[in-house]
Amino acid sequence: MINTIKGRILIVDDNIDTLRLLSNLLNQRGYKVRKAINGKIALMGVNAEAPDLILLDVMMPLMNGYEVCQQLKKNPKTSSIPVIFLTALDDSLDKIKGFEVGGVDYITKPFQVEEVVVRIEHQLKIIHLQKQLEWQYAQLQQSEKRLLTIIESMSDGLVILDKEGKVRFVNPAAQSWWNQPVDQLLNKPLNLSFGIGEIKEIEFKQPLGKVLVAEVQTEPIVWDNEPAYLVSLRDITERKQKEAAEAANRAKTAFLASMNHELRTPLNAILGFTQILQRDSTLTPQQQKYLSTIHTSGNHLLTLIDDILNLSKIEAGKMELNPHDVHLIKFLLGVTEICRIRAAKKGLTFLYQPGDQLPATIYVDEKRLRQVLINLLSNAIKFTDTGSVTFQVSLTPPETGTNNQQPTTNNKIRFHVEDTGVGIVAEELEKIFEPFEQVGDKTRKAEGTGLGLTITQKIVALMGSELQVRSTVGVGSIFWFDLEFSPISVSPELAKVPPSKEIIGYQGERKKILVVDNRWENCSTLVNLLEPIGFEVKEASNSEECLAQAMNLQPNLIIIDWGMVSVNSFELRRHLCELPELQQTILIASCASSSKLCQQEGQALGCHDFFAKPIKAKDVLEKIRSCLGLSWIYEDSSELSSKIPEYETDLSNDIQIKAIIPPLAEELNVFYDLARKGLIDSLSEQAEKLKEKDERYLPFAQELQNLSQGFKMKQIREFIKQYMDS
Repeated sequence: MINTIKGRILIVDDNIDTLRLLSNLLNQRGYKVRKAINGKIALMGVNAEAPDLILLDVMMPLMNGYEVCQQLKKNPKTSSIPVIFLTALDDSLDKIKGFEVGGVDYITKPFQVEEVVVRIEHQLKIIHLQKQLEWQYAQLQQSEKRLLTIIESMSDGLVILDKEGKVRFVNPAAQSWWNQPVDQLLNKPLNLSFGIGEIKEIEFKQPLGKVLVAEVQTEPIVWDNEPAYLVSLRDITERKQKEAAEAANRAKTAFLASMNHELRTPLNAILGFTQILQRDSTLTPQQQKYLSTIHTSGNHLLTLIDDILNLSKIEAGKMELNPHDVHLIKFLLGVTEICRIRAAKKGLTFLYQPGDQLPATIYVDEKRLRQVLINLLSNAIKFTDTGSVTFQVSLTPPETGTNNQQPTTNNKIRFHVEDTGVGIVAEELEKIFEPFEQVGDKTRKAEGTGLGLTITQKIVALMGSELQVRSTVGVGSIFWFDLEFSPISVSPELAKVPPSKEIIGYQGERKKILVVDNRWENCSTLVNLLEPIGFEVKEASNSEECLAQAMNLQPNLIIIDWGMVSVNSFELRRHLCELPELQQTILIASCASSSKLCQQEGQALGCHDFFAKPIKAKDVLEKIRSCLGLSWIYEDSSELSSKIPEYETDLSNDIQIKAIIPPLAEELNVFYDLARKGLIDSLSEQAEKLKEKDERYLPFAQELQNLSQGFKMKQIREFIKQYMDS
């Protein structure tokens, strides 16, 4: 058993019996006891080891108890030791003197043992509480010191005001808001309007005109036992600037989206009617050429609109390339035709010099390459007043290397634009690729945004090349870049570029189509495209007309504009689906947005397919053919075709179908019902579940998902139906 010492006690008495009695008593109670028979011995013992408490007799030889106590209180090391006088003197004056010299208690002899023990325990408890209080006070001081350090290092400003609104405390962060010394702020009113518990935003004007914005909050507190207020100031300048920038970006996005729709609508009519007029066989070659130029220029304008909308992607580094096989010669002729006209207007000679042995096709993002070339050629024309602009396209000498120890040859095409214009000084060559930088003559700067070469350089870099420049003031400039291509990408079908045959009709009974659009020119474009090849076409400009026409006509297909101002397209779609007569009617969405956004909107609307405005006649007809399962009849040909020319047939389908194992009839019915309703997302999710259910159905589910990604609802229904029938 471990003995716990309750305290160390020194007994000072010249009576040996008293010493022995008290020593035995206190030892039994768990105290550690030391004894001294006179004052001098006691003082020496205390200096050697200080006790927790002293029992001190008054009447002793050489030095009485009062004198001993006075000596103890004079010594800083022993002054805090409590002294209890133990004496036969019971006069009040003796007791008073005992307390005056520093005693904490007074026990008269003869004493009761239990009284002595209780008084000792009481004093030791007081000592313990006092030490605890001192420790807590020290901890509190440390906490206050730490808190003050934190407050002084805080980025938030803190001000304490008394009930009269005068400053009682201010930390350095708050001091910086007023740019005044602390002594000029203390005990003065704070000129701020605020309400208790409110959060306000207040502007602080700084030297040199800078304005900071603080979020100010006031809460009631107690300071020095008086009611007070804590005012916190948080710097939200950067946040407000960010919010302003985000608001500006949202406004820009909304503006661009609005302008995109407004620009695409007239373009839809221009390009749509151009395509319709191009089908007129009575036009002269010169008229056909004019129409072709209008159509090419319109498409270029459409590309510029898309580029403006993609500007945010370019700034964020999120631009992606969409390469495919492109007929190079035909592509280059289209680019040069646009630029030749611009050069002719300025009286410049435009030289197009294609090299020998250029590949028939290259695998490239046609839209982005056209953007790069037109930008470079347009700049050359803009900065050339006399002379010529030369556009050279040629093969560069092949570079031979090794790949996995196999010899390889890198084939590259060089695109070279040279002009005899004003040139660029050497110091400004690096600046021309920086955003919004326009160098040279100020009168020419207003002609562009200053983004052209920045975008061009980034697109060329995405293509794996580098845009290079060489320029001499007064002589001209040369821009060039090399694009790598692989001979494998050459497509014989594209190389031939067969002339397109005009569609004059389709096989089977006459189909009915309802066109819903609140812009008459959009409706007129589709009507003039579809009626000449045998469709019965009706128009509607709003939801009421659409429902009425649909009930009367009972069309095979409805083309509905997504962006009709006065129509909720979701509600219209729901009403159409609720009509029993129209549940089998196919819906195609049209919208004046990018193809990707149009697809998303079409899927959200639950349509079977979609196309973007301005329309491309070939694409619109192909989607109608696919949805209605038509076979076209072409001019001067009795041959029937299930596809528009220039669309490739996937010859691997027959092989794939044979390897597909369909699920049970109940699941096929579920898939077919989802496809019939146009629920593309649910269809894809159900296919994913089928994959997880059994690996045997993986090819079937994968084919469904592939068709779903292409939004090919007609093919999906046909694909499922063949297994239902079998």
